[in-house]
Amino acid sequence: MNPQEKNETTLKFEVTQPANDTQSVPPQAANENQSTCYLADLLRRVASGDNQAVGTIARIYGSTLFEEAESVMEGCDGAEDAVQDFYVFLLESRGVYPLGPPREWMLTMMRIIASKRRWERDKRG
Repeated sequence: MNPQEKNETTLKFEVTQPANDTQSVPPQAANENQSTCYLADLLRRVASGDNQAVGTIARIYGSTLFEEAESVMEGCDGAEDAVQDFYVFLLESRGVYPLGPPREWMLTMMRIIASKRRWERDKRG
């Protein structure tokens, strides 16, 4: 099995947030700063090799990432694949995370990945 096939078979995460999964909800943040710290902590965990942190990001932020990808892709076609590409990107670029606000970085990276997918889709016709 080549590495590409391995990524496709072992790195599938849910794209939307499950309705009744208490593990999916971030701790109640009293303010936006706490929420930012929570995501920054998840990204640090990914950087240190904690693959479960990617799953947590997928559960908590998956629907937000999907909505962002969907808006760039101008529809659902390819948006889920773009989100999967984002999770693979997180794993492959461990430790290459922002010094600034992590949520904005995450959404910017999602837009870049979705834009690339859209360009490739449109190029194919």
